[in-house]
Amino acid sequence: DVANDTVIVSDVTINNIVLAECATLTVNSGASLTLNGALTNSGAITINSRGSFLQGNSSSISGSGSFSVKRQGTNNGNNYNYWSTPVASGSVPGSSIYLYNSVNGTNGYTDDNNPNPDGGWAAFSGAMGIARGYASRGGGLATFSGSPNNGNISYAVTTSGQPLNSAVPAESGQAS
Repeated sequence: DVANDTVIVSDVTINNIVLAECATLTVNSGASLTLNGALTNSGAITINSRGSFLQGNSSSISGSGSFSVKRQGTNNGNNYNYWSTPVASGSVPGSSIYLYNSVNGTNGYTDDNNPNPDGGWAAFSGAMGIARGYASRGGGLATFSGSPNNGNISYAVTTSGQPLNSAVPAESGQAS
């Protein structure tokens, strides 16, 4: 049981945890929290940018507490960030927002720049969908709040985002 403010600074695996009202649980950058049992959240959980929250197949989350995931993008309004929501709903941070649709695109990176960008990128507004890849200018430090994504997610692999709550850097060769 967590009744005060707790910060996770390394990789931790737990089976069951109860986060009391007014208590906070923070997973720092570079650290991970793996849940293999039940989490009862009556407090506030924050996963910092480059931190991870992983849920096992038999894990469950209940309670009225808050869950937030922070992700750091560039503040430069001339550069694009690539986003995906790690929670059940979210808004794309930044401006000039696009969603990639592989049906209309080439799925290649060589034509993603002007003057003839890939036709798969289309202007977007609205709530983010799970496992969808978005691009936007600027955005800075984004905070996604809601119920964490978990379970099987089925989509054709194109330009997609990391829909779960783990930090997978693009340079690893995996979806980011």
